[in-house]
Amino acid sequence: MKRAIALFIVFAFVMVLAAVVHARTTAEEYLAVQNYLSVLDEKINRYRTAGNKAMVDKLHAEKKATIERLKVLKSQLQMEEMAPPPPPPARPAPAPAPAPVAKKGNGLFGWGNMVDVGGQVGLIAGVAGANIEARMADPLKVGQWMGLPASDLKIGAIYTQGDGKVNHNTQTVKVGTIYIDGVLNLPPAWMGGIDNYVGGGLNYVLTRSGNKSGTIGGEIYYGLQGDPLGLGTGVTFGELGMHIIRPGTDENPADSFKSVTLTVGWRVGL
Repeated sequence: MKRAIALFIVFAFVMVLAAVVHARTTAEEYLAVQNYLSVLDEKINRYRTAGNKAMVDKLHAEKKATIERLKVLKSQLQMEEMAPPPPPPARPAPAPAPAPVAKKGNGLFGWGNMVDVGGQVGLIAGVAGANIEARMADPLKVGQWMGLPASDLKIGAIYTQGDGKVNHNTQTVKVGTIYIDGVLNLPPAWMGGIDNYVGGGLNYVLTRSGNKSGTIGGEIYYGLQGDPLGLGTGVTFGELGMHIIRPGTDENPADSFKSVTLTVGWRVGL
């Protein structure tokens, strides 16, 4: 029953995301992307003045992907103009103002933001948990191959605890897990200027109560991130998804935690 509820929640979340992405007309999307190009130019000028070359390069890659998106939208508009004219559409509302985004500067230690480190807490695979993580640019640049702004590599460790059997007695099982994920950064224009991403990967249970190891599991999630207070002291983020963590039990080594993940976290560039 718990698994069915978790799958339903994940399905509903994906459907809502798809509705948000496809709700606007081509003309409205074209206007929003044009406005976002202006936002990108302002960011590039600001980070160039601050001497943050890593961030300028990342924003240039995002601008290139956004320009390609604008070309596609322009072609779609031209095709729509050639078709029989539809009834006059309602006047489009102005594009929403972009929300504040993280101001990383040169990182906590002035290392140029090569690595972000942080942590998060909440429900992980349906049980209480917390993790620490390190996030860095994807050396293969998979996101750019897919026409997205960028992609990242994330590694970390998770601590969770839930009910299970240790030495044939039911008690709280404490689990230590390591993981590696790939993260695709989606265009902020899709969420009205808010940085958003999808991620997923594999995990492995190093140890659990009873000094035993588990097996390989996995995770998939969607996240939003930014600097809502505009302090420039790091990135606040939230993630919704699903984890499968397989610590096993004394009676059944295949036992696992499988459920919804809902966490909030914070990280800062080094």
